[in-house]
Amino acid sequence: MQVMRLIKLFLTFCGPVILAACTSLGPPAFDAEVIRNVDQGITLPLLQQNPEAFKGQTVLLGGQIVSADLTSESLVNIKVKQKPLDVDQKPVASGSSQGVFLIQFPGRDLKEIQIGNLVSVVGTVSGTKILQFAGLSYPIIVINAQKLNYWPGPATLKPKIYYPWEVTPRTKRGF
Repeated sequence: MQVMRLIKLFLTFCGPVILAACTSLGPPAFDAEVIRNVDQGITLPLLQQNPEAFKGQTVLLGGQIVSADLTSESLVNIKVKQKPLDVDQKPVASGSSQGVFLIQFPGRDLKEIQIGNLVSVVGTVSGTKILQFAGLSYPIIVINAQKLNYWPGPATLKPKIYYPWEVTPRTKRGF
């Protein structure tokens, strides 16, 4: 009888907490089919060491959008400050960065891309591109996007009350 009472007490007080924690987990950013071809062992530091060795490989990277522009070849370039990804493949805004990379995809529109937002990408490594900054040239890794996900970044989130069961909105895009 005492054991049943303890179980009831436990479920009464801890049950809602456990339920809220389970329902607060969001869906992964990418479907299992998209992730199937990703080489999880390829990181940005590895790409920076020898980009040619990984050319054509499918990778999963994420981070915070630094800039975006259109090229004359109708390509969108998104410069991203790399951030670690959580278990749902969403970038952790407070995580430390290991560098920058460039996401490229066909398009003529920048309206859904906002500086400061977070982005995850599954794409193929196409090598490096030389960028100019303050009179200096530097190489940057280029990823040709297959699938993208955007989330509001810390700077663009509006203050509101967050409940444990809310999932941060995101925009999905495939090519």
